[in-house]
Amino acid sequence: MNMEQNSQTPHKRRVRYKGKYPKKFEEKYGLAFILFTRLGLVRMKPCREKILRITIPEDLDYNELFDDLFEKYTTHSDTISVKTSNMGSMFKLTYNITLKDPANEKEFIDALRCRNGNLEISISKQTTGSNEL
Repeated sequence: MNMEQNSQTPHKRRVRYKGKYPKKFEEKYGLAFILFTRLGLVRMKPCREKILRITIPEDLDYNELFDDLFEKYTTHSDTISVKTSNMGSMFKLTYNITLKDPANEKEFIDALRCRNGNLEISISKQTTGSNEL
């Protein structure tokens, strides 16, 4: 058994890349990104365009229910869909909105919660493609 182990060649380690071009993305573009952010050429802005989904009871008139809140907190609002749920006892509303100030998002949600009776509300980033059928 010792003879078999001695006759095998030892495992060779992989040779490190020593070329003049960097292999990794971070090595290529890391320094440029740091320079651009330090000089203020690239800024990460909070996303203002959002999708708002609200559930309301069927007895509320959804056509003008949130208009004053949309005027106060958004620059643009557009109704995308109205869907019934829970055997028609609830409406699920979907809006495309553009917030005036993303810092006031929580205040906006709190105002919406008072109107819809503390039912489900969600705000998410807009995506370019639609995942629903």
